Amino acid sequence: MKKRLLSLALLACLAAFALTGCANFSTYVSYTYQLDNGDAVAVKLDTTDGYTFSPDPPFSVKKDGHVLSRGAIITADEYDAYLQAVQADPSATILDSGKGNGIRYTFYAYGDAEFDHLILISGSETGILLANPNSQEEAQACFERLTFRPAQ
Repeated sequence: MKKRLLSLALLACLAAFALTGCANFSTYVSYTYQLDNGDAVAVKLDTTDGYTFSPDPPFSVKKDGHVLSRGAIITADEYDAYLQAVQADPSATILDSGKGNGIRYTFYAYGDAEFDHLILISGSETGILLANPNSQEEAQACFERLTFRPAQ
């Protein structure tokens, strides 16, 4: 009887250890930029799966040492000017736009050579131009791993 009880206890422990490995964990890195216009903005990257962040302007998102996207910090006025230029340019294709998670964004492409996100951070006078020269999928993957917000 004792042997059977010990076997059940051991089996329960093994099951608990096995289930622990099924949990999804994410890691993040965050960097705060103090800007000349008085804003402070935080850029956060989900670094799970080997993504890394280099904060020196223009900041970059890398995977396996390869630069995927670069981000330039811009003013709200520059955001407006870029957006008007993209909307007026017949060689630019707007792929997506919207609002959410504290930002307003436009995702656009110039042929198959450049895939950019134009981002305005709510509650600030600051935007981000996130450029990717590789692919639409890669640009979208980088964008989805990043969050932007005003910092305190």
